[in-house]
Amino acid sequence: MTVTTIAVLGIDLGKNICSVVDLDGSGAVVMRRKVKCCATNRMRIRDEQDENRQRLWRRRA
Repeated sequence: MTVTTIAVLGIDLGKNICSVVDLDGSGAVVMRRKVKCCATNRMRIRDEQDENRQRLWRRRA
């Protein structure tokens, strides 16, 4: 089994399907996967993004 270091992790959060792509240092695709999204997962991710935005605004103030 070969271990490959992942340099870039791309996540596309769609309405019904989420796509995940892993790239190595040279830009070659290591893994590409599409998974059916669950509404609760999307809401949780959005909540975390909102919390991160609020933290950034507090630092600037």
